[in-house]
Amino acid sequence: MVLDKDLDKDMKLNVSEDDAPPSYQSAVAAAGLSSSATPTISDAKAFPPSPGLKPPKSGRAAGGSASPRKSGFFRAVSSIFDTPSKQVRATTQALVRDVVQRAPGAPALSLEEAEGVLESCAAACAAKNFDLGSILREPFIEQHTAIYWAILAGNEPLARILLERSGPLSFVTADEVRCACTLASDDALWRRLRSSYRGLEPELSPEQALILSGARDEVTLSSSSGSFVASMRLPHFQKRMRATGRVSVDCIAHGRLFRISFIVNKSTFAMDHNFSEGAWLLGISLQPPSTPTPVYARLLVGPQTSAATRDKRPGGTASVKQKPLNLSISTSTRGSEQELAVAPRWGHEVRAELPNGVLQDDGSIYIDEEGTLRAGLETQLQKPASENDCIIC
Repeated sequence: MVLDKDLDKDMKLNVSEDDAPPSYQSAVAAAGLSSSATPTISDAKAFPPSPGLKPPKSGRAAGGSASPRKSGFFRAVSSIFDTPSKQVRATTQALVRDVVQRAPGAPALSLEEAEGVLESCAAACAAKNFDLGSILREPFIEQHTAIYWAILAGNEPLARILLERSGPLSFVTADEVRCACTLASDDALWRRLRSSYRGLEPELSPEQALILSGARDEVTLSSSSGSFVASMRLPHFQKRMRATGRVSVDCIAHGRLFRISFIVNKSTFAMDHNFSEGAWLLGISLQPPSTPTPVYARLLVGPQTSAATRDKRPGGTASVKQKPLNLSISTSTRGSEQELAVAPRWGHEVRAELPNGVLQDDGSIYIDEEGTLRAGLETQLQKPASENDCIIC
């Protein structure tokens, strides 16, 4: 609103609702745009900003006169600097949505252009005393975050840009990344993102964190039609099992998130009465958003080269050839030894008992001198032979 005369310094200006700054929709309407021609981010990239607005970057030089459509879009974007906080939030959400979900027929934004849009949004949010990260952490796009949709679209660079601006990363963000990578069946991407952003890592118990002392579990996945192999490297395995009673790792295969757990069967972990108290168990479960599947798996643990030349257990001899530890576990077997048990947190878990003393005892040939367990889980996903077979859910 423009005043044609000076105001007295002591005069107070009362602004009615009719004088409030324009909304995103009204700015578009003022430019003569119909609702069916809502402007997109790319419409603004060739036009000069209003004071204080940093436009999306573009390698294309600006020139020529602006069309009404482009001018209208830019006025809509520029107006977020002059509108109330609630309206800034709504407009920012619309712009972020356009970054990750382009309209049919709209050209994809370059990474540089997307960065420019997010920069402008961050500046507008800062001017209203809240940060862009608080918006990016919200599930406002079809009940999910922008990061979720960037991952499902296979756009890792955009997902990283969004993660950089989403700090501090919350449990909700970590869950969104995990779910999106699971649905995309991309274990490698999930591990890359977790390695780059520690906030995406599962939270360790204080005991686990103290024992690991900065070390990390490692899982390498190889997958083929209807099967996968998870190769695990678990530092300080015996110490963690004895102190906490559980060592677990997750991996993504065939659109599902599998959890592989080594468990000490005791009351603190919903003791499974199908096994003796204190027994060490292998467990396999599915985590959300996985769909049910039968599982036929085998755990393989080979003797460690550094330990195979000496067996410190009572009666052990160096001359005895040691065989790999081989343990089968399957959802197809019903009975007291293989029955499904309720997992501590999600769904169901199928369990099998590890041979007594093989991994528990000091000097085990399957644990290297640094206390690391190296093991592989070979898993087949096959249709159960009958409807009575168990299924991990």
